[in-house]
Amino acid sequence: MDSTALGFDADVVLGRGDAVTGVLWDSLFNDTGAMVFVLDGEGHVQWMNHVTRAAVGCPTDSTNLHDLCTGSVAAERLAVTRSVLETGEPISLLGMCGGMMRRSTYRALPGTGLVLVTCRSLATEAVEDHDNVIGGVPATPAKAHDAGAIAKLTPREREVLMLIGRGLTTQQIADRLGRSVKTVEWHRLSLGTKFNVTNRVELARIAIHAGISPVSGEEAAASMPKPAEAMNIKPDVGK
Repeated sequence: MDSTALGFDADVVLGRGDAVTGVLWDSLFNDTGAMVFVLDGEGHVQWMNHVTRAAVGCPTDSTNLHDLCTGSVAAERLAVTRSVLETGEPISLLGMCGGMMRRSTYRALPGTGLVLVTCRSLATEAVEDHDNVIGGVPATPAKAHDAGAIAKLTPREREVLMLIGRGLTTQQIADRLGRSVKTVEWHRLSLGTKFNVTNRVELARIAIHAGISPVSGEEAAASMPKPAEAMNIKPDVGK
């Protein structure tokens, strides 16, 4: 982490004076693949790791929550940030940002007025973990979501995408939906056009990351606590 790019002394705030602690922080920032960033009470991003920067397309740390997510989503996340600062208690949200279902955990950095946020795709978790307490913080479903391109799909396209994510073949999807193989293939091509992808593997990955399909396959569908479709996610209109 480059302390000169921050509005605070990262080594002091994050307790990185100790070599072992420094290694632990560096591992969180660089090795986990999670989005990690630091917010103040106004929603200004004081620092973000390379994963966050790549995800939101921001070349520098000079940004705020409204650059990370859209209107009502940013407003809810700001309220969470302020609650964490006020109470000192961490909060973990399950919600959609940029079309991806994520678990975002907010933890106050004592004595700094800052909140450390770690954010990772639910696709990296086992299905049975989605409702569990992880790191001592119970998961809370978010109220606001940014479904991205998922919000533009028709109900039938969502259904086909979900089944592709569960690993069903075109014939199996046709049998499940009572439609012809040709019709299912037409929906698949339409999905490919909307997501700018060319094969089923990429579509399955989109379905899993969006929370539409569970990681462990069709047999685990009942274990999915609140998939995107069940949460009645609509396009964000808070911009």
